[in-house]
Amino acid sequence: MRWNLDRFYPQAVADREWRQDKERAISFVVQGEFEQAEELLSFLWTYAYARYCLNTKDKLWKHRLNEVEEIEEKITVQAEEESDQKVEDAIQRQAEMIQEIYKIRFSGLTVFQASTSPHSEIRREAREYLTQQYAAKKERFAELLIQICHDKFPTDPHYLKARQQMLDALPLLQTYLGELVQASGKTKIHWTDLSFLFESEMNDWDSTYSLEQTRSLMGDLHSFFGETLSHLLVNGCLETSEAPHKLQSGFAMPVAFHHEPLCYLHSVRGKEGALGLLHELSHGLHFWAYRDQEKNYLLPDVSVVEIFPMTIELVALHKWEGRISYLQRILSFTLFQFLKVEFKYQIHEKRVQTLEEIQCIWDDLIEMIFGRHLEFERGTNLSWCGSRLVWQEAEVGQRYICGSVAAWNLSKSILDAGKPVLDRVVQTLMLPPSCDLQAWNESLNIDLLGSLTRSVGNERTIHDHHLLHRTDS
Repeated sequence: MRWNLDRFYPQAVADREWRQDKERAISFVVQGEFEQAEELLSFLWTYAYARYCLNTKDKLWKHRLNEVEEIEEKITVQAEEESDQKVEDAIQRQAEMIQEIYKIRFSGLTVFQASTSPHSEIRREAREYLTQQYAAKKERFAELLIQICHDKFPTDPHYLKARQQMLDALPLLQTYLGELVQASGKTKIHWTDLSFLFESEMNDWDSTYSLEQTRSLMGDLHSFFGETLSHLLVNGCLETSEAPHKLQSGFAMPVAFHHEPLCYLHSVRGKEGALGLLHELSHGLHFWAYRDQEKNYLLPDVSVVEIFPMTIELVALHKWEGRISYLQRILSFTLFQFLKVEFKYQIHEKRVQTLEEIQCIWDDLIEMIFGRHLEFERGTNLSWCGSRLVWQEAEVGQRYICGSVAAWNLSKSILDAGKPVLDRVVQTLMLPPSCDLQAWNESLNIDLLGSLTRSVGNERTIHDHHLLHRTDS
């Protein structure tokens, strides 16, 4: 599976045309034609990033990425407030610290891959390594976190509703968690093992089979999904490779002018790889759906852009593996994301000043959210040091939770009602990227931040033990 980047710039003239377009963008900026400049720069950045991620050792495309970003800075009409800049600097310093920690490899895997490996021994080694690294740097991480949370800290109004829904749903979620742990034959689990309580046939899926299953699922759900995905794949929207010199991540992004999304995954191996493929291709489908709207190269707001991919993940798990896997995904994803965002929210609200106070809030939240089902000793879990959502801008993390809650509710509606809801989903995906969560509510005729306590898919229960296979490997 390879991108067809030649459709953007023919290979023979790529360098020359890229330089010419860069000069055109600079000319637009000089002339004050910022909208034209932004669209052209969006395309240049996307193309340069695509080239860079195919070979992260390529200094040329890294340099060209920086060139585009420098031009984009000139478009800013009003200088950023000093406090905003301090927050950005703190986030950047934390990112550099994390990048240094994550250089090591375990059994040929990156630290991230090792920490989510289906093999418990590899996960344990990765956890121990990360804990040691975080412990050595926790004071510095705490200083940066206080800087971020005490400066400008906006609260997204949708988050306050989503937050209340999560708090109301915690007793139900803890009940589900307790039943999952009990069914696995354990009494308590390490929190990073939640996704691995039961064996999954999906762990044997390779990239070819994962793509086959994704195409089949999309076509079964709705003809628009199946036809759009086929179009995107034929036109070379997907790149996958496990080569060490390529970007070890996954993403999807819309491309200006051509209206064709680019989807990338470093690895499509096992259950997480299959879900990653499904997730990024769902993003691509969304970007293609609104291609005729204004500024189609823009990304929707975080509270909206993640709804469809996360919804499709949940629906797929319910169809592929049953209700147990569906609930496991909700618990392993939603609870962890809520922990990270609420952690930062409370640091701000309580005006925390010390490392000890930070650790206390983290420990209290783990106990509140996960209850008695975790192997947990206060003061020893330092995962907040390396958590990406902890360090993002406040509103980004909050909107991510809004997207999670919305995906949970939308998946329940799809599993309950099927095609009528999916027809509305197709129409909603075609909304302009500027539309917010309220516009999605009205289009779907669903309260996306409504109650999370309505059950779904009771035909398979956690106590169907013939569906469960304990795994310690």
